[in-house]
Amino acid sequence: MGLALASRHVMLIVITVVVLAWAPTLRDLAAIWATSRYASHGFCVAAFAVYAAWDRRSELPRPVWRPGPRGRLVLVLAATLLGAGYATGSLTLRALSLPVAGLALAELTLGAGGARTLRFPLAFFLLAVPLPAATLAWLSRLTQSLAAVAAEDVLVLLRIPVVRDGLTLSIGSIDLQVTEACNGLPFLLASVVVGVAAAWALQTGTRHRLTILALAVLGGIVANPVRLAGTAVLASIEPAAVVGTPHWLFGKLVYLAVAATVAAAATGLLRCSGRPWRIRVAGQAHRGDA
Repeated sequence: MGLALASRHVMLIVITVVVLAWAPTLRDLAAIWATSRYASHGFCVAAFAVYAAWDRRSELPRPVWRPGPRGRLVLVLAATLLGAGYATGSLTLRALSLPVAGLALAELTLGAGGARTLRFPLAFFLLAVPLPAATLAWLSRLTQSLAAVAAEDVLVLLRIPVVRDGLTLSIGSIDLQVTEACNGLPFLLASVVVGVAAAWALQTGTRHRLTILALAVLGGIVANPVRLAGTAVLASIEPAAVVGTPHWLFGKLVYLAVAATVAAAATGLLRCSGRPWRIRVAGQAHRGDA
């Protein structure tokens, strides 16, 4: 009895220390989720990760202190990542250490089986980790260039005179600049998050889950080139349509149309597969007709 009580006290102390050590990182993450257009999906990721963990609660063993070597090794790895993040001023490294710390606590209190049960929520949280500034800059240039080239190709196909100089499209007297605000990265990142969440929620075969994820990623990639190509065509017809509210509204409609198309394609895939599938909602799996 005394040994069990001591183990429980050790478990509570370790959990408290981990929570206090990683609380500033979680606070800084929340701040960047609230201010960065490239990280605003972080709140949804964190909420869904918590939901996914709660959904598997009935499969978790009773928490008991299990100071095994693997749990301690993972905790050391988490602390190393956290320390490296502070030393280099990298919030990305500090954020990466959060799910690793969660895995360590799962190993130390729930055992290997409990850690396996929580592997999806912990892995899913990685999508909330903000990308480094250099990576974002590279992705922005890549997606801007892709959109500019796609818009030029569409205009040429429609026989609309256009001259492209890097990220600038000259359409008659109009110069259409593909700026960072037009890179489409927020929609792409959100598409990846939704694709992973949908693949987990749909209880179907691995091949279909990967296909659903691929459809979501593809939709996130093509949406911005489609939007910019449409904007370029509108600019050739009515320049006033590509500024202000009309431009904003057109972009939102394109993103909505792409998202609806991806959802329809995924639903059609499941219905035509001939295999049973289920949707996991609130701890239960609801069957869908194939």
